[in-house]
Amino acid sequence: MKVKSKSALTLLGTALLITGCSHTQPDAAGPLLYSGPSSALPPLFLNGPAALLLTNAVPFECKVHVDAGPTNGSLEAVQGTLFSREGKLVFAADPGSAHEKKGKDPGISFIWDVTKGNGYVLCEALQAWAPVSTGSRYTNVFFEPETAGTQLLDGYPCHQEQASVFGSEGGASVFHVFRASDLKNLPLKIVTQSNSSPLTLTLSKIRFEAPSDLFAPPDAFTRFSSPEAMMTELMARQFNYRRRRPGDYGQGSMVQ
Repeated sequence: MKVKSKSALTLLGTALLITGCSHTQPDAAGPLLYSGPSSALPPLFLNGPAALLLTNAVPFECKVHVDAGPTNGSLEAVQGTLFSREGKLVFAADPGSAHEKKGKDPGISFIWDVTKGNGYVLCEALQAWAPVSTGSRYTNVFFEPETAGTQLLDGYPCHQEQASVFGSEGGASVFHVFRASDLKNLPLKIVTQSNSSPLTLTLSKIRFEAPSDLFAPPDAFTRFSSPEAMMTELMARQFNYRRRRPGDYGQGSMVQ
């Protein structure tokens, strides 16, 4: 399968963002105004033990849907595009309806090194990135069969296994994993066995390609000391832009 040119990659703009092909300049953050909350921290599935199960030996790209929770009595869900290559993951969430109604998404995405427990947060609106680290590392996983036979997921027969993921701090996190032998044993579904923090990941639209230049911040992006500093700068630019052009976004509108 041939890799499309960077300018042709759409995928939520993820490839354009991370390879630096977007032509948005840092001082043009105004047109990318976003009025809703935007987290600058990696989602739990990306920096938690489940991430090690996504570091397949073969580079791949897919759509991922994550159900996590419940939190405050409700189930939280996120979906987006995921790339995996040589122990690193790249994730960008799909824009939601709130983004479409209130303004364009600022283009937050994440590059994460699973075994090192660190990575980068990128912001397309600012053409910027910042380092982030959790201190938790996951390096080993042990699989054992759970049930005989297979279960069909997304049209592929999958065998169910129990996966124990071991971290640097000791102890193991246990998951039910449904791996597709026709897709090089890639897990199409991962379900945590923990009642305190339930998590279900579902992968689809698998393609076995992930360009290596997606897994580092582009040289043209500006480095910030932390994700918080980067988001503070984004909010400041949003506020200043709205003061200059109140007619475009409502008289005297403020960033919430």
